[in-house]
Amino acid sequence: MPTTMGSFGDTNASDATLTLAAADAAGATDSGGTVTVTGGAGGATSGAGGAASMTGGVGTAGNSAGGLSKIVGGAGQGSAAGGAAQVTGGAGGATGDGGAVTITGGAGGATSGTGGAATLTGGAGTNGNAVGGAATVTAGAGQGTAAGAVASLVGGASGTGATGNGGAAQVTGGAAASTNGSGGSVVLTPGAKTGTGIAGGTFLRSATAMHFGQRAAQVDLTDAAQVLTAAQMINGIVVHTVTTGRTLTTPTGAQISAGCPAALAVGDCFYLHVITVGTGADDISTLTAGDGNVTFVGRVTVGPDSANNNGYGTWLFRNTGANTWVGYRIG
Repeated sequence: MPTTMGSFGDTNASDATLTLAAADAAGATDSGGTVTVTGGAGGATSGAGGAASMTGGVGTAGNSAGGLSKIVGGAGQGSAAGGAAQVTGGAGGATGDGGAVTITGGAGGATSGTGGAATLTGGAGTNGNAVGGAATVTAGAGQGTAAGAVASLVGGASGTGATGNGGAAQVTGGAAASTNGSGGSVVLTPGAKTGTGIAGGTFLRSATAMHFGQRAAQVDLTDAAQVLTAAQMINGIVVHTVTTGRTLTTPTGAQISAGCPAALAVGDCFYLHVITVGTGADDISTLTAGDGNVTFVGRVTVGPDSANNNGYGTWLFRNTGANTWVGYRIG
């Protein structure tokens, strides 16, 4: 393995580097040589293994920045995949714990410097219509009867001063950069059960926290038979002002599905809230299916808005297959 070292005698030399490079492949189909940096083994009884460190150089003059430290997998050629870049904690002994892997942004300066960000980003798809690489955080699997480890995303704690706020923990789907592209969904999927076990749940857990969600503003419909759009219907609040009986027709099953994100799966649901404004005895809105792929369970009428009747209704629409939906009257 060739080892090259820059000049260290000249204190102004910017090229005073130590380069470790494995030999190039000798033949057309041979692999390149491996470069390995390994800490020394510990003593035979209880000595700890030596650390293997790679640290960027310190910026020492004025406002000079610290040097970059990189671990980069090798680039692939042609249709070959790029080389993986791996950081793996050491294996534990017979009863010892495995070594942790920590990625931490650098601390901010002593007065007002912001701490450095820690970023985990999948590789970009760069050619034609290539898909970007996934970014995955997965906790370790348990063995035997032990539970799997928790995967945590935790906002940073505030400073100890009187007014500091804790940092938010955010999960954001990817934004569409194309002309008419859809945004990426945020999908929370509990773990699947095995046998007679219970599937994992999704919990919003705090006795004092305030839970918020956002909805589009109400859709005001005039005194006529109306055909809803998927956008008006999905988690919508529809206010229908009538002076006689009118129909509210849903989109077709295919149109409802087309109005949903690409992550839609069987069993996914949304709410539709209808408020009928009109106090006459026949001031009633009647929900009607856009086609045979939309069906209902329960009453489909709302109104009149009087002391003896409810002028509002809520349906839970559940996807039951390719472009098929069932609306359950739940309120």
